[in-house]
This record gives sequence, structure tokens and C-alpha cells, in this order.
Amino acid sequence: MAHQIANALFGKKQKAQDPMDNQEKWGYGDAEEARGTMLQDMPHEKMGALAGEYGGYATSMQGMGMDMMQGKGPILDAMRLQQSEALADVGAGQNLAQSRALAARGMGGGGLSSVLGSKTTNTLGEQSRQGLLGIQDYGMKAGNQMSQTAQGWGDMGANALGSQAAMFSQANQAQLGQTQTNAANQASWMQGEDARVKAANSRRGGMIGGVIGGIGGFIAGGPAGAKLGYSLGSSIGA
Repeated sequence: MAHQIANALFGKKQKAQDPMDNQEKWGYGDAEEARGTMLQDMPHEKMGALAGEYGGYATSMQGMGMDMMQGKGPILDAMRLQQSEALADVGAGQNLAQSRALAARGMGGGGLSSVLGSKTTNTLGEQSRQGLLGIQDYGMKAGNQMSQTAQGWGDMGANALGSQAAMFSQANQAQLGQTQTNAANQASWMQGEDARVKAANSRRGGMIGGVIGGIGGFIAGGPAGAKLGYSLGSSIGA
């Protein structure tokens, strides 16, 4: 009793403790660590790498497809060169055969040879035009197919990015959840701490009031007055 009275008279009023200095008491959890732990169990880096890889394939394939549809690219160049060389060989062979046929008939060169040569040239020109149109048509079809393939790669890249985004979203939700839990736990602890401090200070005030009232009552009415004064002073002080 004497110790309590001494604390009441000479001790300081209590203040609520800093919640950040008492994290272990209210169950603090590291929100950033919660996010990192969640990501450790997810292949988010793999999804990011796949998205980049698919995106690279799509860009490359789309560029090749556009070139093909515009008549460009090594494939079409090789086809045109092959056609040119083949028609040149055919033309030379036909001219040689015609010259030999005329010579066998004793007709030599002259106007007929010129007419036949012109006819061969026209025929080869038409074949060249048709061949080039065929190559152009091939380029359009192949380029369109490449563009569709590029779209497929692009969709796969987008899906990989979507999966990665979903993983990050789950990790962020874990971080937010821990942050909200921390806030709720801290608020609950602070309410309890405030109640504890108010109760302690109320007891202190009541003790001081009781001591003062008891002294006054003793002076006024002796032991009986001291008891009554202590009781009244405690009530008022609290």
C-alpha cells in the first residue's frame, strides 16, 4: 500500500507506447516480404522472358511477311533469278533449234529467221510476265501466311505477359493484405494500450485524491474522517 501511495504521489503519468517500438506485441508482418515470398513461388521471370521471345519472333515474322507481300526479300529474288535464267536457256535453245532447222532446209538466216526469233522473244516475254505474276501471287500468299503466324506469336507473347501480370497482381494482393492486417492489428493494439494507460492514470488519480482526502478528513475528523475523506477523494481523483 505504501509503495502504491508513493507511486501515486511521485510517479509520472503513463503515456501510450509507440506501436512501432512494439511491433512484436501486435503481430507486425513485413508487407514487402509477403510480396517477395509470393513471387518466389511463381515463374514470373520465365513468363517475362517468353513474352520477349515471342514478341521478337512476331516482329521478325511480320517484317518478312510485309516484304513478301511487297515483292521483296531473298526468296522472291531467288525465284525471279531462277525464272530469268530458265527462260534465257529456253530462248537460246529455241533459237538454236530454229537456226538448225532453217539451215537444214537451205534457208539460212534472212527474214524468216528474224520473224521466228521475234516470235520466240514474244513468247518468252509472255512467259516471263506470267511467271512474274505467279511469283507476285506467291509472295502475297506467303506474306499473308507469315503475317498470320506473326499474329499467333504475338498472341502467345500477350498471353505470357497476361500470366506475368496476374502473378504480379497476386503478389501485390498479398502485400496489400499484409498491409491491411498490420493496420488492423496496430489499431487494435493501440486501442488496448490507450485503455491500459487511461486505467493506470485513473488509478493514480484516484490514489492521489484518496491520499489528499484522507489527510484532510483526518485533520477534520480523526480516523473516521480520514476513511471518509480517502473514499471521497479517490472517487473525485479517478
